[in-house]
Amino acid sequence: MSGHVKFLTYELAFLKAFSKIPQRVLWKFEDNDTSIFKPYKNIRTSSWMPQRDIFAHPNMKLFISHGGLLGISTHLVAPASTQFVWSFKEIHIYILLN
Repeated sequence: MSGHVKFLTYELAFLKAFSKIPQRVLWKFEDNDTSIFKPYKNIRTSSWMPQRDIFAHPNMKLFISHGGLLGISTHLVAPASTQFVWSFKEIHIYILLN
């Protein structure tokens, strides 16, 4: 993947799976090169997202996180389901119903 951030195998699996669902996906992505996401119209990336506001959104259905302390503590007051993907890399993905 010349010119692209090197994705881990599980990140590529997420990208492929998310490209097949109709829901909007918000992916916290801190690298400047987001070109790998361009073909995917339902995936939006940003280096920062208002996590509490996203959790409070009525269409928020799923939160996928690396399991950091802030994500866990925010999840405790949020109605969305949470999946933790334990890794050494920070990952936050929010799935919203259209």
